[in-house]
Formats: sequence, C-alpha cells, structure tokens
Amino acid sequence: MSRLIHGAAVLAVILGSGAPVFAQGLSQQQVMSACMGDYRRFCLGTSPGGGRIIACLGQHMQALAPQCAQAVGMGQLCVEDYKRFCPNASPQGGEVQRCLEQNRANLSEGCASTLAAAAPPR
Repeated sequence: MSRLIHGAAVLAVILGSGAPVFAQGLSQQQVMSACMGDYRRFCLGTSPGGGRIIACLGQHMQALAPQCAQAVGMGQLCVEDYKRFCPNASPQGGEVQRCLEQNRANLSEGCASTLAAAAPPR
C-alpha cells in the first residue's frame, strides 16, 4: 500500500509541475485519475524529475487508457508552444488551455490538432 501512495504522490508532483498536460483543461486530479493505472503498470520504477515519467508514459502510448494518452499526447506535442506562448500560465483553472486557444493560429500543427481534438464538442 505504501508503494501505491508513493506512486500517487510522485505522479501528483510530476503532473503538478506546470507541464502542459493540463492544456486540455483537465484538473490535476483528473489527470492523476486518468493516468494512475498506466503509471503503476508501465512506469512505477521510473525516477521522477526531468520529464522521465511523462516520457515513460509516452513510450507506451498505444497501450495507455484513452484519457491518459490524450493528456500525455498534449504534453508532448504542445510543450514547445507552451514554453513559447504560455510560460506564465498556471496549470490550474484552465489558464494553459485558454492561452493556447488564444494563440491557436501560431501553434505548431501537432499541438493545434491535439488541442482541437481535446476541445469539448460545441
């Protein structure tokens, strides 16, 4: 049980670090919920820091739960756009998503496509 609690704490730190995995507007709790099973399955032994856990999850994209794959994909495809356009946007409260949406015309093709796919239906 302590290993599971440690895993949850590590994932919370990684996902709460301001990385753009929040760009689709999911809260930290939602991303943790979406990725916890995949983290435990594929990346439990991965040392935190330097984006290693997100990279580990990214190596297993085809096997991830759809919600986790979406969050990881967003983080991987939008990281440069996030750094360029939204470095001061808080990962809480949807600020990153709003910032990326405001800069949609200037985003990389991969990020813009992922952002469009993650948007709720209108």
